[in-house]
Amino acid sequence: MSTLHSLFYEAQAADDDRRESLIHVAEDLADGEVVIELRGVPFHANVSRDALELRLPLKIWAAIRVHTPPNERYLTITDEELRAEAEPWVKRRIEEFDPARPITGFGGAAQAGMASDPVDVQIERYVRYYTGVRDGDGPDESDE
Repeated sequence: MSTLHSLFYEAQAADDDRRESLIHVAEDLADGEVVIELRGVPFHANVSRDALELRLPLKIWAAIRVHTPPNERYLTITDEELRAEAEPWVKRRIEEFDPARPITGFGGAAQAGMASDPVDVQIERYVRYYTGVRDGDGPDESDE
């Protein structure tokens, strides 16, 4: 089973005048990385042992920029900003939790655990999760 979530997909079948082309931009949900697949479209790549230079047509760059993953904003957020964001998020989550309907406690579990967990635990998990996203390690979902 693929863990790719398509953000942009454009394919054109080959005809007499042109070859098949494909532009596919996807987020890998397993690790949060972005995958770019190009076939039959003009691009230029210089690859060395520790560097990659990629020249893309503006149309492709525009498609990538418009369809970036929603977590992109976490790339520049500080720990303090994460904590300030987590506190009202957790509070709202707890207010919406209905113990008579336990399923309501699962929303946001990846980021903060169960809604029935203590507030401070949920906040710490939220900060740890998005710190992993920001630092490129992927979401840190470990429970220390």
